[in-house]
Amino acid sequence: MAGDWHPLLRLLGWTLAYFLAGLVAVWFAPREPDAVSLIWPAAGIGFTVLLVHGLRYWPVIALPLVPLHLWVSPTPWLFVPFSIAANVIPTVLAVLIVRRAGVGDGRSFSIRSGVIMLGAGVFLAATSAVIGTIGMLVSGMAPPEFLFARFAAWTMADLVGMVSIAPALIALLWLRQFPTLDADVVVRPRRTEFVLWALAFAASLWVFWFSGSLKSHFALAVACLPLALVVWAAMRFHPVLALSANAVFS
Repeated sequence: MAGDWHPLLRLLGWTLAYFLAGLVAVWFAPREPDAVSLIWPAAGIGFTVLLVHGLRYWPVIALPLVPLHLWVSPTPWLFVPFSIAANVIPTVLAVLIVRRAGVGDGRSFSIRSGVIMLGAGVFLAATSAVIGTIGMLVSGMAPPEFLFARFAAWTMADLVGMVSIAPALIALLWLRQFPTLDADVVVRPRRTEFVLWALAFAASLWVFWFSGSLKSHFALAVACLPLALVVWAAMRFHPVLALSANAVFS
């Protein structure tokens, strides 16, 4: 599945996906001019693309950032190269770390590979935040006294994107190579159960969104509903479905 597309179509498709993920992040971002997005799902997309398809696909990360900064969420021109560097360089380094550790292109589904990729994700998020906050300081987007807060927000946004989006994408791209579950742990739920789960998951997402739109503190408590259904999917359905549901919820 990972190698089914023509390279040019793959490049264009992933570039569009990265851009759309950036739009989602901008939609959730606070409205202050120096604010950092609360989530950055594009981090998981960029990491997955470079890990699975190769480092030559780094333009997938760089190209969408230009229209995002110029038209969608305008920033000072001086900040744009810092933003590109903050997203491209740490991702390339994180992929090199993972490959140097023997994980390869991500198709080795094991606890060891998961721990290594998690460590690489933390490295990616922190390194990206360092470069990004320096760019915010140099471009005048944030005063020095706010840099630590911006660093923390940037790190967490990238980390959320990594731990929620990357595992699901990697599993989907290598779905044919996903390990077969042992017979003693295979669960064969009926179609009715899957339909009920899908309806309940969609309803829980709507309830979570609606409570958040009311600017209520109860939105955090409602978050347990989709999480419970993700656990249900992990126990009763295929692990890839649980990973995908977690990515959608995140």
